[in-house]
Amino acid sequence: MNKAKIIFDSRNRSFKSPQGAVKAGTTLTYRILVSKDLQPAAVRLIIRYDRHDLPAQHEMNGGSETPVETDDYREYFVSFTANDTGLYWYSFEVITDDGILHVGRDIRNRAVLSDAPSSWQQTVYQRAYDTPDWMYGGIYYHIFVDRFHKSGRDRISPPRKTIRHDWEGEPEWQMKNMKIYNNDFFGGDLDGIRQKLPYLAELNVTCLYLSPIFEAYSNHKYDTGDYEKVDPMFGSEEDFRALCKEASEYDMRVICDGVFAHTGSDSKYFDKYGHYAERAAAAGMDDAAPGAYGHPESPYRNWYFFHDDGSYDCWWNFRTLPKLNKHDPGYVDYVTGENGIIRKWL
Repeated sequence: MNKAKIIFDSRNRSFKSPQGAVKAGTTLTYRILVSKDLQPAAVRLIIRYDRHDLPAQHEMNGGSETPVETDDYREYFVSFTANDTGLYWYSFEVITDDGILHVGRDIRNRAVLSDAPSSWQQTVYQRAYDTPDWMYGGIYYHIFVDRFHKSGRDRISPPRKTIRHDWEGEPEWQMKNMKIYNNDFFGGDLDGIRQKLPYLAELNVTCLYLSPIFEAYSNHKYDTGDYEKVDPMFGSEEDFRALCKEASEYDMRVICDGVFAHTGSDSKYFDKYGHYAERAAAAGMDDAAPGAYGHPESPYRNWYFFHDDGSYDCWWNFRTLPKLNKHDPGYVDYVTGENGIIRKWL
């Protein structure tokens, strides 16, 4: 049996402490085991911070032998204080006589040697933020609404969408015209989740974390079309209220994925294809605000990052997910204001 050249597991307190997301100002300790076969001269912790252009290097202490499985490893450790909020990405480097070996994570979250390693992620939040007591020790169940359970109720079928009747089928994922449309629906809905609450209670679930439920073109709903409406494929606002009310009777809480970093290009805020303008005109809403795309006078224009050549910033370069300017006062008020989206759904 081939022995691992590197041993590290971010989900094991022996290798990373404390676990999970941490408050700004927290000191984290990392420990890694390196095979003596590699003849390590030094080991470094490499940290890339979202707001910095260059990575930080932290020399790890140690080099002593360690009795893990056998005594064929050397142990290295270092502590790092995360003073700023945001996302930190970390990996390791092992310096040998033959050059630098890069260490990242594999699909199981374990360490692997690679020329272009994937990094582990560390979330750091504001030190003034106190997490609610009810979160600790609970069981969260993440629900992708369209594929969890269908109530059997008839739903409106909006245009440009495909209704699937093979519940166990595989969703369309291959490219058509160089695009993946994500427009096939299997029928899962909010009322279907409500019907399954007794089953979830048997699992001792304390919180339901729902994939986005707001109106959107896709089946995954991360391309928000209208934050103010439940998507008709999933039900109505009354269905959502009924789910929350009945969940509370089982001592379950409900968390909605808000998706406030980007909208869909097919949204009332961006409206790249004019679908929302067409809908407003058909409904006689002549005074409806135009979407930001192609309309410099739009009240949503400063919500996005447009360039002189007509292009715009996107989330991870997905053209269907235009990135939001989270510092624009109009956008901030729309989401967090006294009559904002967050208060509406809370």
